[in-house]
Amino acid sequence: MKRPVELPKEPLEASKMLYNLTLVKPVLLKMQQNGKTYVPLIKLILVTDTEEKRPTGKAIQQQLGISAAVYRRWLDLLYADFMALIATDADVLRFPDIEHVFYVKGQEEIVEVRCRLTVTPRVGEEVELWFLSAFAREGTFYVSRVTHEYLQDKTLIHITLQPGYYDAYFAHLLARALFEDRWPREAWGMSDYQQKELLRKLYPG
Repeated sequence: MKRPVELPKEPLEASKMLYNLTLVKPVLLKMQQNGKTYVPLIKLILVTDTEEKRPTGKAIQQQLGISAAVYRRWLDLLYADFMALIATDADVLRFPDIEHVFYVKGQEEIVEVRCRLTVTPRVGEEVELWFLSAFAREGTFYVSRVTHEYLQDKTLIHITLQPGYYDAYFAHLLARALFEDRWPREAWGMSDYQQKELLRKLYPG
C-alpha cells in the first residue's frame, strides 16, 4: 500500500511553488478538470507567458481579485495535489519530444548544435562532427558531460563536448582535484593542455 505524500511541515516558499507549477503546464491542464477552488489560479498560470516574465504572487492576487491569505491557501492546496498526483500516476508527466543540444567550444566562443539523435552519447565516448571543423579547428570530440532537462512536454539532453580524445587518467585527476577542493575556479576557462599542466603540478609523479 502506497503511503500518502507528505509535504514538509515547514511552509514551502510560495515563489518557488509557483515557479515549479509554471514548468508543468500540461499537468495543470489536466488538474483544472477536478473542479477544486484553485481552478482560477490554474487558468491564470496556464495563460501566463513565463518566457517573457516570471509571474509574482502579488500580481496574481491582483488579477484574480483575491487576498494574500486566499492565494496562499489555493497555492498550498494546488501544490499538494500536484505532488500527490505525480507520486501515484506515471502517465501524468510525459516528455516525449526529445531534443539533443551539443555544446562545442570554438576558438573564442561556444556554439550550440541542436539535433535529434537515436542514441545519446555517454561521457567519455567519441563524437565526430566534421562539419564544425572550420569553427572548432577539430572534427573529433569527446563527451565531457551529459545533462537531461525536462520542460513541459520536451526532454532536452545537453551534451558538452571537448576537442580531442577522452583521457581517463585526466578525468580521474580532475575528479580528485574537485573532491579535494584544489581545483581553482579560473581553471575552467583554461585550454585542455593548460588544465593538464595544472593537474601535473597538483599531482606530480
